[in-house]
Amino acid sequence: MITITHPIHNYAVTTYGILPDQTDTYTVPVDKASIPTDGNYLSGVKLHALLTRIRDHDPLSKEEKALLPWLNSMRNGLREKGVSFIAPEVTLYAPAEERLTRCDLLLFGGLAKLGVCELKVTNLPEQPLVEHFDQLAAYCDRVSRNFHSKRVWGVLAYASIADCRIRMFSYLDLTKRAFVAASTMAA
Repeated sequence: MITITHPIHNYAVTTYGILPDQTDTYTVPVDKASIPTDGNYLSGVKLHALLTRIRDHDPLSKEEKALLPWLNSMRNGLREKGVSFIAPEVTLYAPAEERLTRCDLLLFGGLAKLGVCELKVTNLPEQPLVEHFDQLAAYCDRVSRNFHSKRVWGVLAYASIADCRIRMFSYLDLTKRAFVAASTMAA
């Protein structure tokens, strides 16, 4: 007899007892025939590269156009939360470690004056994974220190290319929770 075991996901709620304040799932309006088939990793690399093109007006490649519906769905979800401006790939200084890091998106407005959005391209989890929560909390702490803001909100946005959906987990104030991720920071 073969027993199949499923890995136990290390969810932030299980580890820290912290639930997101809001969870929203959006369907990405895309023709099934035009869904990229690169897999999560390569699609994630391409979608992150597309984030940096938010502000330019240069023509998009065919691959970038194929991922645009996911970016637009995420951006529309953030706008629904009151975000007025999105700055991609913002460099943050971490004085304790004396190094620079970059968050995916710095958000202006929304659930607080400033926020951070971290994008993960993967299958949609039921709850945020602990390592992603730690990364988001650390970025929120850095934004709080770099911009002298007492309250910074955060969003973990999971994009599933194959399922054509985006799930966003929002936290109203991660500056109080940043102790969780004081020494955690992804490269």
